[in-house]
Amino acid sequence: MARSVGESLIYYLNAIEANGAVLTKLRANAERLALPKQDIEFLHDVMLDNQQCARQAQIYSTVLSGLMDARGTIVNNNVNVLLKNLTLINVIFLPLTLIASIGGMSEYSMMTHGIDWRISYTLLTLGMVALGWATWVALVRILDKRQTKQGSHSPYGSKHGAMLLAGIRHRCDRILSRSRRRVTTRISPPR
Repeated sequence: MARSVGESLIYYLNAIEANGAVLTKLRANAERLALPKQDIEFLHDVMLDNQQCARQAQIYSTVLSGLMDARGTIVNNNVNVLLKNLTLINVIFLPLTLIASIGGMSEYSMMTHGIDWRISYTLLTLGMVALGWATWVALVRILDKRQTKQGSHSPYGSKHGAMLLAGIRHRCDRILSRSRRRVTTRISPPR
């Protein structure tokens, strides 16, 4: 959606600049067209309105570009959070995998030679669960402390770009329709 809003803003900017070029040519040829002084003053007002509309469209384009950059940053932050969670899972399970590997080898059976294998493997499993839980709790506490120090950012809503485009459309249409009404009523045909 943001891409279509950005494209629409580009079309608006191009159209407004084209209108500005036409108005400049009309102003330059005002004497040759024998326009009255009142129409020339009105043409000057229309040119000012067109310039204001162009500035406003440029501002909205800049704001939309900033919003799109902010959205990209938010997506990047979400990916970073996902990778942080996956790293947390790896940090928890890699030592457990090492312990399980040792437990599956014959050395573990030699270390627990006098104990029944059901008891020794149950103790190994409980030890792995306890180690995994303790690692998880410790890492979550460390990460929570870091996150509270850094603070949090609130993302902009996706409707913001559409509201910008609606605002610029409304203002530019109002300015241009007001100017067209004045032009059609005041400018007389060339003689």
